[in-house]
Amino acid sequence: MFKVLQFNMQFGQGWDEADPDKAIAERGGGVVAILTTGNEPIRADLMDRLPNLEVIVAVGAGYGGIEVREARKRGI
Repeated sequence: MFKVLQFNMQFGQGWDEADPDKAIAERGGGVVAILTTGNEPIRADLMDRLPNLEVIVAVGAGYGGIEVREARKRGI
């Protein structure tokens, strides 16, 4: 039922990137988790660029900014 994840964690802060699209193109394959406050929506087009994404964590109340149907299609 539960999956134990073992990995080296590196944190990236998208708001610190001069060119977020370039950063995703260069490092998106290494992203396995997103932590969001809901200020920026997590849409299908972003999930498409993060092929190894396994989990989206929404901090706060609700998850309205996440395209849940698209996440479920991807097993997220």
